[in-house]
Amino acid sequence: MKCENCLKNFETPLMLYNGKIACPFCGKPMREGGELKVTFENEEYYRISEACFYRYLENPKDRTYIKRAVEHCTSAAHNGHPAATVRLGYYYENGYADGALARSERNKIAYGYYSAVCMYDKPLVVASGITDYDEENFLKIKEIAAKREWNIIARNIGSYKGDPQRTQSGVAAVKSKLSGKFPSLRFGDVNAEASAFAESGLDVKLQSCFDTVRAPLFGVTSISAEEFEAGVPAITRAADGGLYLWHVAKQGADYTFYALTNASQVSGYAKGLTDDGYLFFFNRCGKHKYLKTGALDAVENDLTGDGKFRIIKRLIAKGGSSDFTFFDDDIVAHRSGRSAAGAAEELVADVIKDVDLIN
Repeated sequence: MKCENCLKNFETPLMLYNGKIACPFCGKPMREGGELKVTFENEEYYRISEACFYRYLENPKDRTYIKRAVEHCTSAAHNGHPAATVRLGYYYENGYADGALARSERNKIAYGYYSAVCMYDKPLVVASGITDYDEENFLKIKEIAAKREWNIIARNIGSYKGDPQRTQSGVAAVKSKLSGKFPSLRFGDVNAEASAFAESGLDVKLQSCFDTVRAPLFGVTSISAEEFEAGVPAITRAADGGLYLWHVAKQGADYTFYALTNASQVSGYAKGLTDDGYLFFFNRCGKHKYLKTGALDAVENDLTGDGKFRIIKRLIAKGGSSDFTFFDDDIVAHRSGRSAAGAAEELVADVIKDVDLIN
C-alpha cells in the first residue's frame, strides 16, 4: 500500500479502534470511499489471506494464521478489493479481527464494510488478465454483503444498542433499500452464526492482553456487580499475569479507581461490591508492534496521571455506554512526531466526537 500523504509504501496499515486504517509512518487516515477494483496487488493479498484463513480452520489452536489472514485481508480490502472487503467485515463480525472489541463495536465496523460493497453502484474495475470478477460474480459478492448487513440489523431488532440503524424506521428503510437492490434475496431469515470466540466477553478481552502477535493496549468496559463477581477468576488470572487493572466506581459526580493486584484482593473486593461500575486496564504484557518501553511509559503516565485518571474519567463520562478497546496502532495514529505523550488524550477526543455523531 502507498500513503497518499507521505507517499511511503508499506504492507500493513495501522488498524484503528473504529475499523478505519492509517499510515504507520505519518499516522494519517487512508482515503475512504474509493472505487472498488481488483488489481494484481490486492488480489495477491486476498489470495494469501484466504490461504491463511483456511490453514487456521485446519488448526484453530495456532492463531498466527488468523492474524496473518486479517492483516493481508485488511491490505486487500483497503486497496479496494470487493471480496476482501466483505471478508474483512466477516472477520470483525465474528471476532476473528480484534476479538477483544465488544460485539457492538465489531458490528458497527462490519456493517460499514458490508455497506461499502452492497451499496456500490459503479462498475467494478478489474485489471486485464484477472478472471472470476465479471459482472455476474460481482453481483454475487454484493449479495453476500447485503445478506450479512441485514443479518447484523435483524439479530438486534428491539435493542439497536451499538448498531448503525437505531430506530424501527431506520431498520425498515434499510430493509426496503436492500430488497429493492437485491430482489432475489430473502431478508426474513436471520443467521444465528456463533462468534469465532465464546462471547463470555470479559475473559476473552483479558486473555487477549497476553497475545504474542497483537494485544490491546488499554480499554474500559462497563461491568455490573454481578458480572464482576462472575469474572473474578478471569480478573485474578489477568492480575496475576501482570496486567494493570482498576475497578472504577462512581462517587457522586466523580469516579474512584481501585487497583486490582492479586487474587485475595480481587476476591475480597468482589464480596463488598454492590454497584455497577467499569473495569479499566493498561497492558504491558502482550505484543505491541509499534511502542517501546519509553512510549508505553508516556501513554501510561497520560492515562493514569499520578492517580487522577483524568483522560479515562472523560472517556467514561462522555463516551456513552460503549465498550472501548484500543491498540498501540491508535496511539501511533494520534501521536505528534515520534513522541507518544499526549496521544491518548487526542485519541479519546476523537472517540468522543465519534460517539457524539451517532447519539
